[in-house]
Amino acid sequence: MASDDEHEHDEQVKRRRRAHQRAATTHERAARTEREAADTSEVFDDAQEAEHHRDAARRQERDADDERHKADDER
Repeated sequence: MASDDEHEHDEQVKRRRRAHQRAATTHERAARTEREAADTSEVFDDAQEAEHHRDAARRQERDADDERHKADDER
């Protein structure tokens, strides 16, 4: 049977994993928003702004990947 310390550690790990997963979801949503903004910029023939939004989307996607890796690394 797990001790109270082990149980507490397991709960802390679960909380940290959930926090990283929530952060990854937030970054994914931000990336989606940036891609939509890039599409809108293209509609208005603003290629420079569209590229700016695409760069921001890529950064958000990298951040989401980082958060998922952090969640996976929690032990």
